[in-house]
Amino acid sequence: MADSWNDVFKKMTPVVNNVVKEASEQINLLLREYLYDLWYEMNVNYEYVRTYELINSISVSELKGLGKNGATATVFFDSSKLNHNRVEGNPWGQHESMDGSPIGYILASWIDQGTSGSPYYNFDGVNYVKATMENLKEIQSGLEHGLKALGYDVVVSIR
Repeated sequence: MADSWNDVFKKMTPVVNNVVKEASEQINLLLREYLYDLWYEMNVNYEYVRTYELINSISVSELKGLGKNGATATVFFDSSKLNHNRVEGNPWGQHESMDGSPIGYILASWIDQGTSGSPYYNFDGVNYVKATMENLKEIQSGLEHGLKALGYDVVVSIR
């Protein structure tokens, strides 16, 4: 006897979940590449000791919404991986404001979008998220081709 549609969806679920997880890992790598090229390589401040914690804070969430309706994984910056430190003999602290309070929660956004109106330091953002999103076409079209045909919605975003 042929499988019911529920049985078919049950068999497809692990495959769809693996596809979403793999695509999320590819997005993670692409985001890391643009962050490295547009920020780490372009902004060399010899007074600042690099920790690489920002690039290492890029994470992929566990899959959510597993089942026949699809799966979701989020690529995000985990600010808990950014430690704020004072470096002895150095005027620039790591991942902290001028008063010593942590800025990890906003750092990825400032680097991407820039800052303005600060009495201390203003700069244009490097737009690494935009560069990543513009170059996701191959990943997104592959997902859409395979998953939309099966009735799944495909949404690609970075938070």
